[in-house]
Amino acid sequence: MEPEGSPARTLLRLIGEQGCTTKELADLLQSIGQSNAVQLLKPPGIRVMVQPESVAVQSGQMVKLSCVATGHPIVNYQWFKMDKEVPYGNSSELVFNPVDVNDAGLYICRVNNSHSFHYSNWAQLDVIESNLACHGLFDDKLQISNQPQPQKLLVGSRLLLECGAVGKPLPRYQWFRNGVAVIGATNRAFV
Repeated sequence: MEPEGSPARTLLRLIGEQGCTTKELADLLQSIGQSNAVQLLKPPGIRVMVQPESVAVQSGQMVKLSCVATGHPIVNYQWFKMDKEVPYGNSSELVFNPVDVNDAGLYICRVNNSHSFHYSNWAQLDVIESNLACHGLFDDKLQISNQPQPQKLLVGSRLLLECGAVGKPLPRYQWFRNGVAVIGATNRAFV
């Protein structure tokens, strides 16, 4: 090691003393075919390493949405529910403890540093109000928390059947009648 530091530091000091910018250095390195060295002068962009995942949970549980990113010099986080900032949602994890049906919706995380910003993927949080005891999920496996209830109706009356499932990835629904899939019946409720 030199008393002045590394050779690269010495070079940058000399360039600075001559009034040259790093842009001029990058142009010079590019002109002499040192494109690999040019990449070292550019700060790395933001990269989202862990995307938030959609999940369905019972109300009253604890749930986390996670977004982990890298960037230089440091990244900051801001969570949004649709187009509204989530109050105190400025860390890599958005925690609901306990989660409520009003927390259901689409969430996205904006990651930024002093140079740029990047958005995570959207994550849907479904919250099922359940009359069953809340025991948490085992390995996020699919569980039916609300079963459709039998009903006695008069002919011509309106039938409403509801089913609720929790798990990760987000459960999808398909209603059947007499063993045959009902076309277009892919919601939690069937009317």
